[in-house]
Amino acid sequence: MLLAFEMVTGKRPYRADDAKTLMQMHVERDIPDPATITSNIPEAVQRFIQISCRRSPADRYQSVADAAADLKHQAKQIGLDTRDQPTEKLNRASLLMAYSDRQDSQFREFMDQIQAKARELGIVLKSTELNNW
Repeated sequence: MLLAFEMVTGKRPYRADDAKTLMQMHVERDIPDPATITSNIPEAVQRFIQISCRRSPADRYQSVADAAADLKHQAKQIGLDTRDQPTEKLNRASLLMAYSDRQDSQFREFMDQIQAKARELGIVLKSTELNNW
């Protein structure tokens, strides 16, 4: 769940000049407390990231269901809507699109069309921008 750390803090938990050192850091060091990097992280999110990223697998969530249950519990504690998941198994797909600044308005129009079609078909569509990759 290092991705969650990066999403919340905007930084990688470890910095190294070479792959060997980076791998050694993953094995030997705990991740930094995300709240020391981004001070406005809700305690529940901070806790989730820290448990998910523990070095020892035995200390992490033992399943996705365990992680989801903890997140759902925390969401209820702060008053967020925690609708039950659909009983039907949902498949997932990922798509990465790259475009230039000059194509931005055309891209956004294209995304609006895709989102409209997804809603029409009852498909859940989530998107995010990945800048500077």
